[in-house]
Amino acid sequence: MDAKFIERLMRTGIKQVESHTSAELPMLDIALSVVNVFSSHSTIATKPKMQERIPTLFKVATLVEQPSALSESMQILSRLLATDTAVRAVLEAPDLLLGIVDSARSQAHTLEITRFLDLALNRCSCFIHEKGNAPSCVQGWTKLLASTASAFASSTGMLKFELLPVLANALEPIDRVDIDVADIADLCRDIASNIGSSCIWLLRQKSEATQYADQALVLYSHLVRLWPELVFSGHGFVVDSQDRPSKDSELILRLACVETQAAIDAMMICPPGSSDVDTESGAEVARLRRGWKLPLCAEVLAGWLEWIGSWLEEQPESANVDEGAIYGVMSEIHKAAQAVVGFLVDWKDRGYSEQEIIDASPELVVSIVRMLGQWLATDPRLHQEALPVLAMCTSWIKQE
Repeated sequence: MDAKFIERLMRTGIKQVESHTSAELPMLDIALSVVNVFSSHSTIATKPKMQERIPTLFKVATLVEQPSALSESMQILSRLLATDTAVRAVLEAPDLLLGIVDSARSQAHTLEITRFLDLALNRCSCFIHEKGNAPSCVQGWTKLLASTASAFASSTGMLKFELLPVLANALEPIDRVDIDVADIADLCRDIASNIGSSCIWLLRQKSEATQYADQALVLYSHLVRLWPELVFSGHGFVVDSQDRPSKDSELILRLACVETQAAIDAMMICPPGSSDVDTESGAEVARLRRGWKLPLCAEVLAGWLEWIGSWLEEQPESANVDEGAIYGVMSEIHKAAQAVVGFLVDWKDRGYSEQEIIDASPELVVSIVRMLGQWLATDPRLHQEALPVLAMCTSWIKQE
């Protein structure tokens, strides 16, 4: 079947939607069915004739409100985005996927759309991290994230909660070096502002659905990891300045300290590597006991410590720095760091070998090392007991 004929069928269906001339779209249904079969074949899906259908498929997905056509078009696009060629095309022409973000704001079938958006953004992030950070691709990625973050900030209904994991999955594969290109500073600032304020709003809600607060903490930690200077900028510690620290800034830091100590208390009872009951409930209890939030909290605290150190160096001698506010936060971090050091010492005293500790939770060890490193760099007098523990952890990482 000729590709141009399939294209003509889809365009005819789009015209019928735009002109409201027909409630039934038989030609579009036929075209989508054919393309759906072709896209399931990996060799055919990579051919130029299939890749050239992507812009039309995006238009179908953003215009057609019939659940079956919407679902089928997004299923096809999901398969095509498995190819690097398609992902590069989307990143270099981000307007295609930006239309999906706009659809999520306006259409009723938001869950279907946000699921596709989740897959597409994560795929774009993985492509940039694995295939290199070409400026055009990074700029396209940043536009997509900025638009999604704007929708996240402006939404008041269920869409706000649906976009939480979408943004977290989009940021997770990315490192700072991946997005170190020119001409994206303003967009990155918008991303940090919209995501940061929305996460804090969610953390302030007294909701019984605590998973949203957990997801907000996950998302915020990724934000701090990528842009600490943007997340904490505007929350300075100068007396009588417009840059006064907001309660929001202190809230997230104090929350991270509280969650760190709670995770440590739980892991003292059931440290990583210990045996658990092999049941679904037992696995969930073990997940909570093993402090899955600790790496996220350590990321937030390490990011703030890194930022406050550089921020203090930039202040002129005449600046009226509010040292009391700074040391108020540092005191909370001090308690959290003490708990971390105590846990590592206890972990070692229980007879775990270095390799067993690394194998049990390498992410945990790396996060702890980063947090303690920033903590000691800020004020090495805070806790001398941390020095040998930090050296021990660093040696484990070097071995790996």
